[in-house]
Amino acid sequence: MDHNGIKASFHTSEAAFQFLKGWYDDSIRHQFEAAKTGDDAFQFKKKQNGGDVD
Repeated sequence: MDHNGIKASFHTSEAAFQFLKGWYDDSIRHQFEAAKTGDDAFQFKKKQNGGDVD
């Protein structure tokens, strides 16, 4: 995927979706890229938001 000049590759559509919500920091992007399941990506996003779901 190429978004706003950032190239990334994801294992799941959920990881890509969470990334597109604005997590453009390289270290965070790499965590989304590494997520093997949609739940892994969602749980990681929840940790970044302090448990908030949006």
